[in-house]
Amino acid sequence: MTDTYDRRTILATLLAGAWAQTWKAREAYGRENAGKCLVIGAGISGLAAARQLKSFGVQVTVLEARDRIGGHVWTDRSLGVPIDMGASWIEGDRGNPIAALAKEFSIKTIIDDEEWGLYDHLGKRVTDVAVKEIFAQQELLGDEVEELAENLKVDLSLDAAVRLVLKGEKVDDDEKRYIDLFVAGIESDTGAEAEKLSVSYGRDDSGFRGDSHLFPAGYGQIAESLARGLDIRLSQQVAKIEYGDMGVAVSTENESYQADWAIVTLPLGVLKKGSVQFVPPLPQPKQDAIARLDMGRLDKIILKFPKVFWPRKVTNLAYASDVKGEFAQFLNGWKLTGEPVLLSLVGGKFARLLELLPDDEVQARAMKVLRKIFGDDIPDPLGIRYSRWGKDPFAGGCYSYVPLGATSNDFEALSEPISPLFFAGEATNRDYRATVHGAFLSGIREANRIRKST
Repeated sequence: MTDTYDRRTILATLLAGAWAQTWKAREAYGRENAGKCLVIGAGISGLAAARQLKSFGVQVTVLEARDRIGGHVWTDRSLGVPIDMGASWIEGDRGNPIAALAKEFSIKTIIDDEEWGLYDHLGKRVTDVAVKEIFAQQELLGDEVEELAENLKVDLSLDAAVRLVLKGEKVDDDEKRYIDLFVAGIESDTGAEAEKLSVSYGRDDSGFRGDSHLFPAGYGQIAESLARGLDIRLSQQVAKIEYGDMGVAVSTENESYQADWAIVTLPLGVLKKGSVQFVPPLPQPKQDAIARLDMGRLDKIILKFPKVFWPRKVTNLAYASDVKGEFAQFLNGWKLTGEPVLLSLVGGKFARLLELLPDDEVQARAMKVLRKIFGDDIPDPLGIRYSRWGKDPFAGGCYSYVPLGATSNDFEALSEPISPLFFAGEATNRDYRATVHGAFLSGIREANRIRKST
């Protein structure tokens, strides 16, 4: 790990620890008449900001367009089992504020052992020895792409960089499928299409060390715990935000609100659509950053079956299809919930394709792959749920990424306050973008900025 990684992690850990030790104390002794703030959005960043502000004695109202809280942290129970349709993992537990929250709120998590079962394009299980070799080759390819990115004078897409690294090498059909599987994994991680993802800036963020964890009863417990005691108004779709020396006025379809400040946590996808009017318009550097950055696709397809027909001890099932990204990964829901559930993670171009199809066709395509792997006699699913984040008007995708033509500096431009407006959300966190902990830390950051401005 680099020194930069270490410094960022230490700073984030210190910031995360500050609220954990002082929330209750501040709520007990918070100042009266400390001002009013509107928080636009009840995702993790908005809930974190509101809770922090409340502890400072600020009067906070949270406006949420949906009829639920959590944003991309959404635990669905319509199939009779808690399934996370968006965020699933605590990504590294050493210093991660979400790990600290889970402990504070006594929320059970389990360690993701990252045990993989790999199947080739014919559906045959790849031996453990071969899997180790394939993963070692993928890691080597990743290192070569990273080295290339560090020496580029002109930015390239991930797809172009992989082709450049492999130029002149003889690659057979099997090797190509495993290369595609490697690229599909990056597409899943970033939500971006390999043809669009910047190889120089697409993965220059930071992370936390330690084990990754999953929530057997759902990530939504974090949102629910953060929301306790907050004034949250649901089904309040914001149409206009007016701001100036006199404060902020926010208009929804049904109500109007005034405050001293507002923290805008609208997802990048919503900002890109322009469905919320800012008066006056946002400064040009912020508009340019919104235009340059993009929202990726990472969807989940949940299939509940009458019985388990896949290996119960394997956490992740990978499929090296002839079509890049075609149901490349299934998460074993049985191991997580004790119910016969498979969760398919689809990203990038393949996710965009599937979002256009009805559920029955998506199910048929998924079952074609599963029957290739496990045989024609496996049962049909009892039900299906599909996240379709790209079609969600209040999301516009899963999370932000850096395409060609943008840089990581655009995240910083997006985070710049225009007092009395402040901006939070994963897309405003350069170091921890595209993560729940990044969203959380951004909310704490903006609440602290307001505190310092008073």
